[in-house]
Amino acid sequence: MQIPSSIPGMVLTRVCGHGGGGTVWFGHTADGSARAVKIISPGRAAEKAQKAVAIYQQIVPGHPALIHIHSAGYAGEFFFYVMELADNASSIPGEYIPDTLAHRLKQGRLPLTEAVLLMQKIVAGTAQLHAHGYAHRDLKPENILFIRGEVKIGDPDLLCGLSHCSAAGTPEYSPVSSTAAGGRDLYALGRMLYCMFTGESPVMYPALPEDLPFGKFGSLNRIALRCCDPGENRYCNINELQNDLKIAAQKIAAPPESHCRHAFLPVVLPLLLIGGNSVAACYKSSLPPEIPAFMACAGNPVVALTLGAFIAVFLIGKCRKSELTVSGIMGKSILEAANILIITAAGGALGEVLKRIDFASFFPDKMEHMGVFALLIPLFAAALVKIAQGSSTLAILTAASITAPLLAPLGLTTPVMRALACCAVCCGAMMVSHTNDSYFWVVTRFSGMNVRQGLKLQTFGTLVSGVAAAIVLMIMAICCF
Repeated sequence: MQIPSSIPGMVLTRVCGHGGGGTVWFGHTADGSARAVKIISPGRAAEKAQKAVAIYQQIVPGHPALIHIHSAGYAGEFFFYVMELADNASSIPGEYIPDTLAHRLKQGRLPLTEAVLLMQKIVAGTAQLHAHGYAHRDLKPENILFIRGEVKIGDPDLLCGLSHCSAAGTPEYSPVSSTAAGGRDLYALGRMLYCMFTGESPVMYPALPEDLPFGKFGSLNRIALRCCDPGENRYCNINELQNDLKIAAQKIAAPPESHCRHAFLPVVLPLLLIGGNSVAACYKSSLPPEIPAFMACAGNPVVALTLGAFIAVFLIGKCRKSELTVSGIMGKSILEAANILIITAAGGALGEVLKRIDFASFFPDKMEHMGVFALLIPLFAAALVKIAQGSSTLAILTAASITAPLLAPLGLTTPVMRALACCAVCCGAMMVSHTNDSYFWVVTRFSGMNVRQGLKLQTFGTLVSGVAAAIVLMIMAICCF
């Protein structure tokens, strides 16, 4: 597009947007203030835009959700208007990306509270236009700007009367049927609300994504459907929409429904059963025999955790059955946990094999001459088991069973040296958490690291911590020997 040689009072630097028959430029005033300048090509579009902007400037003053226009006029045959500049969404020095709702939606759906709050402000700005008898006609995420952190409606050059203007705007946010301009604004608001709480493209309306979190999105979905309804169920005016958004905001902010308060049950019940089993075992002699027997069964960790898992599945299904599908929470949880469970099980099997080997037969009967360096044997035993099968707990138990018969031959007979031997086992079990350790996958998955980053940070970090602990242990042993 050709542009005028100059815009009065402005220095244009680069294009930052297109739309509405014109181009938006990034510019500066004489005093260095940054502004957005929209330039519209000569012709009928420029004439309509000049009239729309003149009307808009009379409506806008003081309203926080409508963009402020600093000046407007002609530069040759080109019509232009200078307006507030959207915040910069780019973190790269020298680059400018307008902070718009469209840019934010590229990151995914908005939280419900944020979606309803933003929509209330956008509807309030639209209501200001409707109250004066005019419609925006081009409401869409690209025209919803964030200026100094506050949401504002931009691009007002298609403004026209509520009941006597032709169709305009972006097809994805415009109804197929012939509708008055006020109804077209309501339709566009409904499509935008759909995009905000689903994260989907407007062309996907009214389909809901399967992974949409269960909760209180239903009230927003009903509002979006009513905005876009082609029949009598559509809102008669924007005030009805404002009232429904206010009610939806109250519902979203309300405490969770009763069945959601049971969310802790899958965690609390296994803990109570396992703890109850321990208590029943302590007071077995003073209790009826049926109680310890029942608690021994129900409080078995495998049984208790299985009960917790069944309760979790039941509560998820009660909230939303679609989450029990392969693409829901159930399927995603299995994908996340399957490799961790397989690795842990394989490591446990290897640990059992190691525990059954008589390592004492591989060492001479007397090794007291090793002194404090005898502590390296339980340390290396735990480290090797840890590296081989991954589980720190199993490494401690296995290394303890391996080194217990060796304490006397190693000369670790005093209480202090036996305590240091236990510490040596723990130091060895800290070392080298890598791909066969379930904790490695927990750290990498939930921190967003890939395997290479996990090996650099988690694996190397645990090696350093284990070696540091071993050095401190040897210093203590030398002082106590």
